[in-house]
Order: sequence, then structure tokens, then C-alpha cells
Amino acid sequence: MDKILLIDDQKDNLAAIKAVIRNNIPDCKVLTALSGKEGLRIAKEEQPGTILLDIIMPQMDGYEVCKRLKEEESTQHIPVVMITAVKTDAESRIKGLNTGADAFLSKPIDPAELSAQVNVMLRIKEAEDKLRAKKELLEKETIEKIKELEESKEKYRNLVEQANDGICIIQEGIIKFANLRLARMWGGTLDEIIGSLFINYIHPGQASRIADLYKQCSAGKKNQSMSETILRRKDGSKLYVELNASIASYQGKPADLVIIHDITERKKAEEALRENEQFMTSLFESVQDGISVLKPDMTIRHVNGIMNKRYKGKLPLEGKKCYEAYHNADKPCDPCPTLRCLESGNSEWNVVPGLAGSSMEWVELFSYPIKDPNSDKVTGVVDFVRDITERKRAEQIQKVLYNISHAVSTTDNLKKLISRIQKELGTIIDTTNFYVALYDHKTDTLSLPFFADEKDELTSLPAGKTLTKYVITTQRPLLATKERKKELEKSGDIERFGTDSEIWLGVPLKIEGEVTGVLAVQSYTNKSAYDESDMKMLEFIAGQIGISINRKKAEQGLINALEKATESDRLKSAFLATMSHELRTPLNAIIGFSDIINENLPINDIIEFNKTINASGNHLLSIVNDLFDITLIESGEIKIVKENFKLLTILNDVQNIIKAEQQKTNKGNIALNLVTPPEGEGLIINTDPSRLKQILINLLKNALKFTHEGHINYGYNIEAGHGKPVLKFYIEDTGIGIPEDKQGLIFDIFRQVEDSYTSTYGGTGIGLSISKKLAELLGGSIWLESEVGEGSTFYFEIPLNEFKGVSKPIIKEAGKDYSLNERTILIVEDVKISFEFLKIVLERSGINIIWAKNGEEAIKLCKENTSIDLVLMDINMPVMNGYEATKRIKEFRPSLPIIAQTAYAIAGDREKSLKAGCNDYIAKPIKKDKLLVIIGKYLTNKAVVLN
Repeated sequence: MDKILLIDDQKDNLAAIKAVIRNNIPDCKVLTALSGKEGLRIAKEEQPGTILLDIIMPQMDGYEVCKRLKEEESTQHIPVVMITAVKTDAESRIKGLNTGADAFLSKPIDPAELSAQVNVMLRIKEAEDKLRAKKELLEKETIEKIKELEESKEKYRNLVEQANDGICIIQEGIIKFANLRLARMWGGTLDEIIGSLFINYIHPGQASRIADLYKQCSAGKKNQSMSETILRRKDGSKLYVELNASIASYQGKPADLVIIHDITERKKAEEALRENEQFMTSLFESVQDGISVLKPDMTIRHVNGIMNKRYKGKLPLEGKKCYEAYHNADKPCDPCPTLRCLESGNSEWNVVPGLAGSSMEWVELFSYPIKDPNSDKVTGVVDFVRDITERKRAEQIQKVLYNISHAVSTTDNLKKLISRIQKELGTIIDTTNFYVALYDHKTDTLSLPFFADEKDELTSLPAGKTLTKYVITTQRPLLATKERKKELEKSGDIERFGTDSEIWLGVPLKIEGEVTGVLAVQSYTNKSAYDESDMKMLEFIAGQIGISINRKKAEQGLINALEKATESDRLKSAFLATMSHELRTPLNAIIGFSDIINENLPINDIIEFNKTINASGNHLLSIVNDLFDITLIESGEIKIVKENFKLLTILNDVQNIIKAEQQKTNKGNIALNLVTPPEGEGLIINTDPSRLKQILINLLKNALKFTHEGHINYGYNIEAGHGKPVLKFYIEDTGIGIPEDKQGLIFDIFRQVEDSYTSTYGGTGIGLSISKKLAELLGGSIWLESEVGEGSTFYFEIPLNEFKGVSKPIIKEAGKDYSLNERTILIVEDVKISFEFLKIVLERSGINIIWAKNGEEAIKLCKENTSIDLVLMDINMPVMNGYEATKRIKEFRPSLPIIAQTAYAIAGDREKSLKAGCNDYIAKPIKKDKLLVIIGKYLTNKAVVLN
């Protein structure tokens, strides 16, 4: 069962963390300590798998506890997770890392993060324990085997030097003399041996060879001979011996002196040596770490296959100094664990640089001394060399990611953030030529908020078929050598742009799965500057970089939005002040003159006052309509209704309206000229006629307001715009003109009303803003050219959707004499004053009036009174609204004309009314003439069709 030690001086914290661990890691034992001293004791006794250590504690803080844990041999291998109070407290983390901390958690602790961290630490501890146990076993076995080898050699030497050999004298093949040692060696007695044939004790397989040797010695051909052979003991077992025969004389006769040396132990030792050698070789070759056996002068004596593979460019390694072969150096590295091991005779460990230019950039080196068993003198060193390049690289990447995340909050703009990213990535790869490109899908362009390059200078470029666009399109990283770029160019996937580099590496920047840009590096000099591992690393980091860049962009966006909002509030305040003035002015006239009208006034005064009230009411209605229009446009409620109509008819109507405006404003001296192209005669187009007329009237009224003499010319031309024909309208005046620094504000509703240059002439200035929005809704655009003192020309374009056919007829009133005698109209209206107005207007035309105050009354009256010829239906009423009432009435009187009247007039009201069954629609405030035209359309023939 895993053990987890919690060290915190706060019992509540211990209880909370303990509960989280038990909920998420049930199969573990949780130990707790309320002080650093107690924690150190428990750690030594219990050897937990992970220690969670709070930094802030009395007497002994977390840094000191961590430091002591890592200094103590029995606890230095236990992973320590330090708990900090601030997530981005870099100083605390760096201090913790310096004391040996393995990871960090920030308060408040996230249970999922805590569980993940503890599980990771437990896995690391388990893996390190296994690795350490395996390493210790390997070290122990290696040292034992080396010791056995030395002991075997020593034993062999002692055997040779102190051997108690068997000796015998042979004459004519018969043993004449033998010592006791020989009898013991054979397993018999001297009586049994003496007098027997020597050949009988030779193993059958060796008899002929020994017989020949004996004959040669007996014949005097050799004075002395030596041979190894196998004797057969009394019990039939083998006895390995070394025979040393020489010519001798025994009892006055020639004889052979044979010294028999028992070499059985030597043979066993040799066999053991062979087995040990095979074991050591197998051990050397099976270990995944590199093993290097060094002499005291640091010369390589032996290496395993892993070392040969890693340093194949330096073969053979044997005979070279370790620092020459492994580091391309002329002296040991500093600090060198091998050198320290040779000097101290103790095991040493350190992380040192690997071979420059190889894939093994960092190694973990464990050095163990080889000692003479007798003198304890160091006779060599066994180095275990572990490649930790990937681990170091991962640590570097984590550090880079941390620094980049930290930079998001410490840099004040996007360029500085990306510059910091370049610097951080430069600790891992070459970022001399580095850029970040952000992609705009709408314009297919690349913006370069940061571009560092030795050859080119760019801030933006069309995406086209660049390498960057290729990465965006494929959504995959690309490592492009010159050869790879040629292949892509040949296949048509890319086109060369800018100075060609030796190698280019780009990875996509993604936010929530969508590619937003590319991070790229390149080298103009080193074609091997980047490889697949760099690409994978950069792709991994790019995710965090993309998030960081997006966060910084969002921050800048919020700052910009705040500035715009502040400015917008100021402008809106000015707008509201202007609107207040513009609305109160006509209201003042309406209310003021209404108050002083009474029956004692002369009729001429009443008529004049009434004209003023009417003019002020129309002016107020114009302001309200403009406000209503701009509100509908901004909210998206306005609806464009396209129709086929003759353009010249609209232009003539506009001219009549502006001429009337000239008379009202006493500007009849200004020439108003309509200019049309010859091909425009009879031109029928398809667009919204009312909105087109509204734009023209707004622009012409604006020209009239700022022109005091001269002329106003207006008209249109048919031109080609981006491959499609457009109608280009123009309104040219000889007015005061607009300064260049004001032209950019002229269509901005809020800026225009605060502008002193235009406010001098009165009005809200909303008309130009409405015109701009309407032109865009019609699929076009609007702009101007102007010079102060010379006049202005406003242009707007809309698509020319020409219609080849008969235009929709335009209904106009035929005259003012509406004869509607004896007709009966039902007015459905809940507001009495509105009913009274309609009653007065309609009774003057001889119409009989019936009043219903809501939809239910209207249904009842229509059922009871079949003489009702037409219904004026208000939409918004209590009890039952106009839509529902219309549906019910149409069920039993489908042919009865019903005209909807409403104060809303927003997009869709007309369609909604028609869908409910209404025959027509009129918006409040209702104009008498317009009302009579619509009624006449259904009850008389007093309407004509004009084209």
C-alpha cells in the first residue's frame, strides 16, 4: 500500500487534503505531521511514496524541511510536492526547486490537480525505487563478480604456490614409490598404489597420449616433460592433474620421477571464470544504460554495446581517455564524478553534458570504484551512463511553457509577448529567424505581429500559396528542407516567397481546434538546424503558445473596447443632449401655441398658429422617424422589400419633394438639376424603392441645408463594379464644403451630432448615418468628396439588378374629392383620442362610423351589422388584439376589407398583419390624405395607376 505524508501546521488543511486523497486515491495510507521536525522523523521511519509539504510553517518552514529531506540519504529519493499560496509565485517555486522540490500545488488546491500530482509522484517514486533496486543489485552483482574473479585468481596463485603435490617414481611402467598425498589424491592406500601399473590410473581417453610421453621420457628423448591429463580415481571419478615427468634414478636403475599436481580446483576456477566472463558479458550487454570500465588513469578498459552504439563515431573506445572519447575534451569535465570516485574511493553521481553534436546531449553518470580486495586501493571505476536528454528536454520545455504563461501577465502588448516567446524558445532551438503569422480567413491575408529575420522585413502579406498557408490548410506541422520545398512547388502546393532558406519549420497555432496562425523558424545557413524531434517539440509547445497569444489579444481587445466604450459613452451623452434639444424645440412650439389658442383669438391668428403647430408636429415626426429608423437598423429589425419599378419615377418624385422643401426654407434661388444618362429612360430596376428614395431625400436635404447659392445637381450613371454593373448615384452641391479632418466623421451618428462645424446649422445629423446604413443594406456603399468653400459631392452605389419586363404600378391619389357617402366603417381602437381623430377625418367624407374598443367587440359588431363596408383595426389592444380579431372576422366575412393600424411599424409588422388576414397596413401617426387614399383603394375608384 502506498504511503503519503502530509506536513502542515494547520490541522484543517491536513484534514481537507487527507479527505481529497482518500476520495481520489483509496488504496493508500495517509500520514500526517504538524511540524517540519515531526515530518522528518516520520519520513525516515515510514519511507512514504510522496510528501505533500506546506511552505509556510513556524520554526522550520517548508524550504528547510525539503532541504533536509534531500540531504538525508534515506529520504532524498522521496518526491516532495510543495504547496504554495500563489499560483504564479515564481520566486517561491524557484526557491523550492533549489531546495530539491519535485512539483508544486497552489492554494486553493484543486482536487483533480492534487490527485494527478500525487499519482504522478507515486508512479515516479515506484519507477525510481525499481530502477534503484535494479541498479543496486547490478552494482552488488558486478562488484561481487569482480571480487570473485580476484579471489579466484588469488586462490589459483595460492594453489600453485602452496600445492601439496603427489609424487611417484616409475620403472618400466610400475609405480615404485608414491607419497601419501598421491594416495589421498587417488583415494586409495600406498600399499594399493605401489607395485601397480601407472597406466591403470590414467583415464582411458588419455592413456595412449600419456604412454607415448612416458616412452619418450624413458628412452631419454626428453629430460623433462609436462602434461595435463585426467586420472581415474579408485571410485572411478576423474582427477585433473598436471604431470611433470623427469629422468631420475631409483635404486640404481633408470626411472621416471613424476610429480602429480592436482589441478581440479584450478579447472573449476577456470570454468567459473569462463562462466563469470559470460555472465559479465551478458550483463554488460543486457543493461539499457551504457557501462564503461576505466583504469585509474581514466583510460577506457571495456565498454558494453550500448556505449559502442551511442559513440559509434568514436570507435574503438577502448584505449582512449574517457573525456576524449565522450566529450571531445582534453581534460576531465568539471565536476567529474569519475575523477571524484577515483580520488575518494566512494560512489559518485552527477549530470554532465553528453557528446556535442550527438543525439545524447545530457547524461546521468553513476561512478562506482573497483578496489583491490587486499589493499582496498582503487584499481578502476565502473561508470553507468544513462541518457537523460529527453528528460532534460522535457524539463526545459516545462520551464519554457511556465515562463511563457508568466509572460502573458507581465508583458503589456502582443509584440512584447511574442518577443519573450522567441527568447524562451531560443533556449531549446535556434530562433534567430522567427515569426508568428496570424491568419484572416475573410481576406486570406497573414498579419505578422512579430517578424525577426536576417534577410526579409515584413508586416503582412497575402496568404496565397506560401509555406505558412500550406501549414494552415493542412493543419499539420511542416519541416521543409530545400528538397521538400521543391517537391511542394512542383506539385503546385506552394509558390516561393521571400529569401529561400536552407530549412524551414512551421507549426499551426490552434485555439479550440481551429487554426488561427503559424509559428515558424528557419535557418539560412544550417540545413540540419531542425529535425523531427524539434518539430514534435514545437508542435507540443504551440498549443500553449496559441492560448497565450489568444489571451494577450483578448486582453488588448478588452483594453481597446474599454477605450471605445468610454468614448462611446461620451458621444452618446452628446447625442442625447442634442436629441433632447431637437425634440423639445418642436414640442415647445406645439404645446406653447396650443395653450394660447382660444375662441377669443382672431381667426387669422388661429390659422397661423395652427400652421406653426402642424409644421412643428411634422418636424417632430421627422425626428422620431429618423430615430426609429436608426434604431431599427442598429437592432437588425429593418427589412428590405425589393420590387420592380421605373427608376425615373422615383427620381421625379424626389425632385418634387425637394422643390417643396426649397419653398419652405426660402432657398428657391438654388438651381436643382436632375441629370440622367440617355440609356436610363425607361430603366426598370429591382431594389427597395422606399429606401432608395429615403437615401436620395436625406442626401439632397443635407445638400440644401449647407448650400446658400449656386446649384445642386443629382443623378446617376451605370458603371462596372468588380465585374458586375452598379448604379452610381451622386449629389453635387456648391455649398460650404467639409474639412478633410471631418470627412471621416460625417456618417458617424454620435460623432456628427457633437461636431461644432455641422451643429451650427441645426438638425440631428442622423439622416447621413441612416443613408450609409441603408446603402449597405441595399448591397452598396457610400462616400464623399469635398473641399471647403467649393462644395461637396456625395456618392453611393447599389447593384444594378435590372428587370426586363413591366414594373409594378405605383398607386397615387387621383384628387382630394373622396366621395364615400353612406359607407360604413368600423373603427377598432381602444384609445379614445385616436378614435376621435379618425372619426372627424372620416365623417367629413360622409362616412358612417361605428366604434369598437377591443377585438371581441369588433367580432360581435361584424356579425351583427352586415352594413359594415371596411374595418380600421388597431393591433395592440386589451382583451383581444387586432391579429386575433382579424383572423376570427375573416372566418365568417372573408371579403370584408380590414386595414391594420399600429404605432410600432417595425420590420415584419406589415407581413404579420397580412398573414393574419388584413388587406392593407397603415402606420401611426396617420396622415389624413394617406388614410383616404388607402380607404379609397377599397371603397371607391378614386385612384389612378402611374408608371
